Amino acid sequence: MTRSIFVTGTDTDVGKTAVTALAAAHLAKTRINFRAVKPFCSGERTDALLLQALQEQSLSLQEVNPFYFPDPVSPWTAARRANNSVSLNQVLNYLRQQANACDLLLVEGAGGLFSPLGDRFNAADLIVNLQSEVIVVAANRLGVLNHTVLTIEALMRRNVVKIKIALVDLGATESAPSTNEEDLRLLLTDIPLLRIPFLPGYKAERRFIRTAAERLNDVLEKLTSPASVAVQNRLSH
Repeated sequence: MTRSIFVTGTDTDVGKTAVTALAAAHLAKTRINFRAVKPFCSGERTDALLLQALQEQSLSLQEVNPFYFPDPVSPWTAARRANNSVSLNQVLNYLRQQANACDLLLVEGAGGLFSPLGDRFNAADLIVNLQSEVIVVAANRLGVLNHTVLTIEALMRRNVVKIKIALVDLGATESAPSTNEEDLRLLLTDIPLLRIPFLPGYKAERRFIRTAAERLNDVLEKLTSPASVAVQNRLSH
């Protein structure tokens, strides 16, 4: 069965696209036959265009991002405003088709785990149906402990146990308590945590992402390697 890694976030604007792009740039240097996709975009398609560029245009924009709606709101709301709807089966059929064409499918979600994507489904439903490994992207700022533990617990309650955390430093404009990393490791002892440092002058462009991925090679190798099974009953409260 094709491996799949689903990248979700604890919230919006936590660095999910940056982490997905860095992972894609890293995988592109390996011999792994992979595809990186973002099923949902609303408002604009910058994220999907970046993933397409990192794959040397080997996939069409429609293959990378089949469900696009122009209003800059949640995909579910944007689809309704366009007098459209997207079903869970539609998305799963698309993702399975992509998975059948590669050995590793990297999927970037939209919003957080429970942000509505279509008609009565969210990222958690996609993860469960695909039996995906999960990278939970969390911004290193005030509130990250609560948001991350809630997300991990929600995944484990759905028997999703191959999980990693990418803790993203957002820079001087964000309050990032120095204790967050240590606290998360203590709270979530069985979940691997990888730190993504602040990237000065960040640009959602292929050249910038590739250069950054070179510097973060060791971290990205650990982030994209097969996830081990977390022990559910050791989640701290």
